[in-house]
Amino acid sequence: MTSDDIPSVALSLETLRRLVEVGFAQVNGQIALLRQELEQVNAQHAALRSGWSRTG
Repeated sequence: MTSDDIPSVALSLETLRRLVEVGFAQVNGQIALLRQELEQVNAQHAALRSGWSRTG
């Protein structure tokens, strides 16, 4: 590696860091959506169970 390669390597590392950062943000967003959907399903399940126990 020469001193001429250092800026190129630094730019490549910065690009990689940004790509990883964006990827993590996307994954975190998807996890948040899944968690919200799970909470809704759990609430619906609880409502159905409480209705079932009143009639059963």
